[in-house]
Amino acid sequence: MLESFLVAGAQDPAPSGLEYGKSVTDKCMDWDTTAELLDVLAGAVRARRAL
Repeated sequence: MLESFLVAGAQDPAPSGLEYGKSVTDKCMDWDTTAELLDVLAGAVRARRAL
C-alpha cells in the first residue's frame, strides 16, 4: 500500500507541537511524489490499453 500526505515522512505526537501536513501514523510520500507516481501509472495504463 502507498500512502500520501502533504509532507513526506512521519512524526511522533509531541507536546511541543506537530508539523502541519505530516502524518502521525505511517510514513507517507509527499504530494509531488504522489502526482509523479500517478502520472507514471496512468501512462502505463494507456500503453497497456493501446495493445
